[in-house]
Amino acid sequence: MVNTIKETEYVLLPVPTEIMTEANLKESNNLQFSVNNGKIEIEAVRDIEGLICNGDCRNCPCSDDCDECE
Repeated sequence: MVNTIKETEYVLLPVPTEIMTEANLKESNNLQFSVNNGKIEIEAVRDIEGLICNGDCRNCPCSDDCDECE
């Protein structure tokens, strides 16, 4: 059995500082992105129990604390 690493493609999306401040988000937060009704939602990961895993452990900021990572 061959393990394959799922690569995730990214885009650089500038977010105005004012919006980050209003949302109580900081650059140092681990952020999780999701889509709801055609809108991108960004939220800080405060507890890894609520993290949505995409299987890309190599690029995951929580990989050191995750039981699923090999």
